[in-house]
Amino acid sequence: MINVVFWTAAAAAFVAAGWKARGLRHADRPPGLGATCLLLVAMGSALILISDGAQRVENTVYPNLGRLLSNLCTMVTAFAIVSHVGSLTRPPGKAQERIRRWRVALLVSMSAMTGLFVTSGLPPIVGDFGPWYHDHPALVGYILIFVVFLGWAFVDLAVLTVRYASPAAPPALRAGLRVVTVGCVLGIIYLAEKSVVVLAQGMGLDPPVSGHDQPCPSPVQPLGCVFSVGLPVLAALAITIGMTLPAWGPGA
Repeated sequence: MINVVFWTAAAAAFVAAGWKARGLRHADRPPGLGATCLLLVAMGSALILISDGAQRVENTVYPNLGRLLSNLCTMVTAFAIVSHVGSLTRPPGKAQERIRRWRVALLVSMSAMTGLFVTSGLPPIVGDFGPWYHDHPALVGYILIFVVFLGWAFVDLAVLTVRYASPAAPPALRAGLRVVTVGCVLGIIYLAEKSVVVLAQGMGLDPPVSGHDQPCPSPVQPLGCVFSVGLPVLAALAITIGMTLPAWGPGA
């Protein structure tokens, strides 16, 4: 079931990216359109790379390659989201300066994560790393960088969306920004739970919720899968809908 969810969502993301990419040919394309296309492609790639079937194939190339690539794609997705919303809510000069800072942070974080991942020495695994954190401290560092970068992006994005979702904004834009805020909150909850689980397992303790030691059969059970799969999928869905909602309404 969970693979069907991932592949369906990925297919929808790729179709949407292709549809949006048509506007890139126009000189008067709306601000943030390139970031939107990058977001959809990166999100779709992350979902495919993390599916169980894809992980089994990827493990034949390099141990856990799919999880590394999926996590990196997720970070690119967060960068694209911040870039898109920044382009909509700030003057072009300030938006580009902000995007450059985020790009540097993205490249530094991705480089550090890749180095820690390669040196962790993990055997091929399908699903969460679970109890492996205790004997592989480099893996804990890898996950914490991932969490800090995404958490920073979600908080920064939530502050922007709350600030600009004022009564003076066009109705469709205001509604879209509020939906993005909901997605950010769900993403922050997911990252907070993930941090607690990883730190607990790194210290040899049992995770506070069950379901992190085996592949998830469903995004809604057991409870650990709600946090590790259900919440991030809902967060991605809410943010994507919120970002595209202004294009549905006349006030955009």
